[in-house]
Amino acid sequence: PPHDLFLRMSHSPLQRRALPVVKHFSRVPMFDKHFHLIPPGYHAETGVYYAGPTIEPVRTTDHLDIMCEEFAWRDAVNGSDQANYLGMLLTGLLVTRFVGRHPSVVINGNQPGLGKSFLVELVSWLIDGQSPHGVTYTRNDEELEKQLATLVDQARNVILIDNIRSNGVVSSAVLERSVTAPTLNFRRLG
Repeated sequence: PPHDLFLRMSHSPLQRRALPVVKHFSRVPMFDKHFHLIPPGYHAETGVYYAGPTIEPVRTTDHLDIMCEEFAWRDAVNGSDQANYLGMLLTGLLVTRFVGRHPSVVINGNQPGLGKSFLVELVSWLIDGQSPHGVTYTRNDEELEKQLATLVDQARNVILIDNIRSNGVVSSAVLERSVTAPTLNFRRLG
């Protein structure tokens, strides 16, 4: 419909009640509570709108193996670092199962150039289909909130907070709330 008609319809209480409630929008394949892949489109049982292609499961890990083989995992013998990274990839598929539905991941490395940001880049391409947008960590919660709100408003699922140099201590009520709250709530700029 024309834009002005759409706006009138979207503000009508009668029309709004007729629309399905979308609890989660995703570009990455997701599972329902019975661990069945959700097909593209709106899935009424879960309230998930999946805007991606139909996915056919395979029984090999060939692509994952290729993706992970070049990284300098600290615990290459036991594979725990790589297993944790694969868990991070699965988080995108299982995000509706997490309290708050906004999980966070911390990637730590003892030197520059290890590929920490590139690991997040791969996750973002798999989940959002694009590079992650980053924010600069600041101890000023008001400024951090503005940065996060801008990216959330752009429907970003992966946000990179890179190069945190605060002696390993991150303290932010905004980050805590963003991870645990079921609905993200930020003050708007202006």
